[in-house]
Amino acid sequence: MKKSRLLALSLFAIAQIAFPQAADLPPAPPPKENEPTTPKAIRSYRDVLPFVPAELRGTKASAWTRLQRDVANAALKESLVDSETPAKLRLKVANIADWNGMTFYADVPNKEGYYIRVFGKFTDEWKQKLATLKKGDTALLEGVLSAVSYRDLWGKFTLSICLQNCAFTKLEPSSEPEPSEPIRL
Repeated sequence: MKKSRLLALSLFAIAQIAFPQAADLPPAPPPKENEPTTPKAIRSYRDVLPFVPAELRGTKASAWTRLQRDVANAALKESLVDSETPAKLRLKVANIADWNGMTFYADVPNKEGYYIRVFGKFTDEWKQKLATLKKGDTALLEGVLSAVSYRDLWGKFTLSICLQNCAFTKLEPSSEPEPSEPIRL
């Protein structure tokens, strides 16, 4: 059963690359009892991992073949991105930069054996508000998942979690929001 699902996902990924018109396939069947359902909101990178196909979870992600990575990415896109899953992540600021739009960037500490990086996209109207954040500040980043994928980024194997339509609340070191109201536009 597991091998047939992996084979089906593999063939689907190959078909999408080789035959773009194959994207008009019928919708996938509903999840089975032991498969995760889309969460109400992603609160940690750990909430993302159950959406990697079960056949791949037992192997080291950084050792996956390109095809296995494509299968995992297709499953993450279908489960989390296509459903416009919201995310609410507590992160330490690594950088705020204009990377094709105002971007909040954070490295996520983990024990998975690879980098986990979060990118939050803001509109230009946020520029002045984002300027109040500095490297090392802790913030609650909220947005909608726009991409979740395993890839090589900056020369390192990485799980990239990207959000759009973001808002943030700067947090005190004690993890409590600052006394002022959350910053919203």
